[in-house]
Amino acid sequence: MLLWKESLGPNGGYSILSRFTDSPLFFDIEEQKALIHASIFAKEAGYP
Repeated sequence: MLLWKESLGPNGGYSILSRFTDSPLFFDIEEQKALIHASIFAKEAGYP
């Protein structure tokens, strides 16, 4: 089952498909840390 879509190009990225936006997402502590680190990395790299 596909949960996200990918957009290519300078403004690309991943987004959750609309039919899944009302479903809660649960992440364990290691996944939460990875999301935080990825967010910091992206921000420092100049992504909005």
